Order: sequence, then structure tokens, then C-alpha cells
Amino acid sequence: FFSGWKEKMVNLAQYLTSFQAMNQVWNTFKQGLEIVKEFDTALTEMRKVSDEPISKLKEFQKESFDMAKSVGTTALQIQNSTADFMRLGQSMEEAKQSSVNANILKNVSEFDNVDDATSALISMQAAYKDLTQTELIDKLDNIGNRYAVATDELATGLQKSGATLSLMGNNIDESVALLTAANSQIQNIDTVAAGEKVISLRIAGTEEAKKELEELGEDTSDYVVATKAKKQQIIKDYTAVASNGGKGVDILDANGNYKNMFEIMNEIGSIYAELQAEDKKYGENRSMALIEE
Repeated sequence: FFSGWKEKMVNLAQYLTSFQAMNQVWNTFKQGLEIVKEFDTALTEMRKVSDEPISKLKEFQKESFDMAKSVGTTALQIQNSTADFMRLGQSMEEAKQSSVNANILKNVSEFDNVDDATSALISMQAAYKDLTQTELIDKLDNIGNRYAVATDELATGLQKSGATLSLMGNNIDESVALLTAANSQIQNIDTVAAGEKVISLRIAGTEEAKKELEELGEDTSDYVVATKAKKQQIIKDYTAVASNGGKGVDILDANGNYKNMFEIMNEIGSIYAELQAEDKKYGENRSMALIEE
């Protein structure tokens, strides 16, 4: 009985081993088919957005493996990212470099995936056209390593508020400074970006700014469309303190144009503690009225 039982167990073990090996072969085959499908899909996407001949696109697919190794990513990510940039009208050569830069941004930040890094890079470059992608990434990486804000948080903040900040005359360094300073206190880049955008629009005080605030879901029931001169006087009245001779902070420059938000916030920041102290001394509430405005 035991001899027969042993023989049957040996046969069963051999059968199970053989079955497991076949199963592994089948699973590997299925994985291979899935990978082929993914690369084929990536090629199809590039064909949709490019006028390049199919032979050149296939040549790029082979090249993408070496490109991926150089930045620590996968060939598939390089191909998909390249297609995203070509969709924006970039040439193949431009898109290839942009895809490498997007993957570098992902690697030096805390982005979970290259799609988020790509979106952030596209938005930042649209807002700051005078800078190359490499210069943008270097600035974010530098600040992210030195201050209480992560590189991906800064990129997200610029993605959400960079266009407005740039339109209001803030260069990349000033925009980054505003976001970093606020985030060091609030520690929520989405809130910070929304706040910077809203403050910029409320300082402008125009009908167009009101419409944009409404699109952001902001309450504009107390919003008053004001001329530059009227807005200028309101801020001056609220920020008149002893150190500026009672003249207040001027939000307009010598030519009558709005100063950028960095300059305005910097000037207000330099007298805000004094403003609070005078409010307390004289029983006024200008510091809070300024915030409401």
C-alpha cells in the first residue's frame, strides 16, 4: 500500500511541477502580448499627432530605450510623454527633449507619475516662455532642496497660479518666492496657489477679474469694480503708518501701472506688524479691513 502510495505521490508531484511550469510559460506569454499591445498603442498615438513617416517613428521607439536609461525611466513612458508634447504642436525633436525633461522633473520631485509632471511642465512653460524647461526644473529643484516646500508642490502651485502671477508681472523667481513663503506657513500648496491667484485678481479690481473669480467659485457679492486710482487710494488709506509718513503703500508704479504682486506683498509685509500695533493703540481695524479688501 505504502509503496503504491509513494509512486502515486511522485507522479502527482511531477504532474504539478509540469503544470506550474506550463502556467508560468503561459503567463509570460500573456505579459509579452500585453507589452506588445502597449508599445503598439504608443506608436498609434504618435502617428495621430505627427506627420513623421512610420519608419522614423519606429526608429524613435528603438532609440527611446537608451533615452529611458539615461534618465531612469521606461521607454514606454518616454514614448507616451513624447506623444503628449507633439500633441501640443512640438516637432519630434522638441518633443523628445521635452519628454526627457518631464521625466527628469518626475525623478527630482515627488510626483507619482510622469503624466502629472508633464502637465505641470507644460503649464509652467506656457506661463514663463522666456525660460527653458531645464531652467524651470533647476529653479524648482533648488528651492525644493532648501525650503519647506517639495519640488512637486512648487510645480503644482505654478501650474495652478503661474499664468495669473505671470500676467500680473511676477517673474519666475518672484512667483516661486510668493508660493514658498506662503506654503512655509500653510503647508497646503493647493490652498496657497488658489490664494495667490485670488489676491492677484482682487488687487486688479477689474470686471474681467471679477468674472474670473466667479469662475473659481469665489463669492463676489461684495466685489466692487474700481478704477486703478480708487483701488490705489483704498490700499493707501489702510496701510498708512508712521514709518511711511502716513502715505501708505502705493500699489501703482510711477507710470500708473500696477506693481507686481511680489512688490505689493513685500511692501505691505514690511509694515503689517506696525499696522497691527497702531490698530491696537488707536482702536482701529485697518489691518483686517486690508485683508478683507
